[in-house]
Amino acid sequence: MADFLFSAEGEARAFRIGNLIYGMDGAAIGQIFAERVYRLDGGFVGSLYRNMVVEKPEEDTSDRPAIRRPPAFANPPKCRFRSKAVGISFPDVFDRLFLTPSAPRADRRPSQRREEEDDFFGFAPARRGAAG
Repeated sequence: MADFLFSAEGEARAFRIGNLIYGMDGAAIGQIFAERVYRLDGGFVGSLYRNMVVEKPEEDTSDRPAIRRPPAFANPPKCRFRSKAVGISFPDVFDRLFLTPSAPRADRRPSQRREEEDDFFGFAPARRGAAG
């Protein structure tokens, strides 16, 4: 049985089977790991919250390894109801599933991910010219 993912307006946008997300046409469009949503190429999208893909503040935005595109569903399930998005205070970011790997996310500058990795491994001071 599939779990449906909804927009903030309550419309079914996709369905989830296991750790994969499929569009309503049956094509695989994303993956889920630890309630975090990623594109198939491994790019971070947002968090799964109340059957929506949303952006939560202060979340881990690191990417995951890419996966091979799974086969499409020949007969995808149909959703016959709408969801009521009650008390959702996080922005809906479902459309980020369709960004291409080269498209920069609006919430991160292109160099931010590299800087975050450098800070984690302790390379940032030398790279920025500070004495170490």
